[in-house]
Amino acid sequence: MNVWAIAKRDFGSYFRSPIAYVVLSIFLLLTGFLFWNGAFDTQSRASMTALFGPMPLILSFFAPAITMGLLADERGTGSIELLTTLPLRDWEIILGKYLAAVGLYTLGVALTLPYVVTIAKLGPLDLGPALAGYLGLLLMGYVYLAIGLMASAFTRHQIVAFIVGLGLCFLFFLWSMMIPALPRGLKVVAQYLAVDRHLRQMADGQLDPRSLVYLLSLAALPLVIAWQSLESRRWTA
Repeated sequence: MNVWAIAKRDFGSYFRSPIAYVVLSIFLLLTGFLFWNGAFDTQSRASMTALFGPMPLILSFFAPAITMGLLADERGTGSIELLTTLPLRDWEIILGKYLAAVGLYTLGVALTLPYVVTIAKLGPLDLGPALAGYLGLLLMGYVYLAIGLMASAFTRHQIVAFIVGLGLCFLFFLWSMMIPALPRGLKVVAQYLAVDRHLRQMADGQLDPRSLVYLLSLAALPLVIAWQSLESRRWTA
């Protein structure tokens, strides 16, 4: 299938350059430092909160770093024109590249699973909320990756794609901070739209189907916009 061929090619390209090694190393060092400095709460109970808590801010930087070159680099080098002459549909290109980024991010998250095993041996750990929190962590990351890919579809320059993706992802981080200042009637809607709120709920063991629907829908929207951006090139060419 074309989508898997593109995903495999782009996923492999991460490891044929320093990108994957640099991103994964910094990601693991940072999450490891934050986690082990807060692995136990004030009651000395084992908790994954220290890992999940700062992730909205961390992913604001790492997701655009993973996705910034997926389309911007293709446009900058002109290889996007060659790619689109192949028997590929634009949505297959978008989805394949997105799955490559998802694969790298999922690998990064999977490499933090030893934290769960280690902390469970050091103290009592409620495994249900921990696993639900990991699901929320994955879904939130997939949303940020979709936003980063959308930013990469808008420009020929990787740095510009990174800055735009960072700005858009950072807005979600700021959104939760602005909620207390909103009128009471808007707070319920604003809280539902806050991505990190859904992560916190899952980390507390609250697996609400509405959260899953919202996060998956929020990830799909930027992909559709990226697809339309790629489609528009045909009309302006």
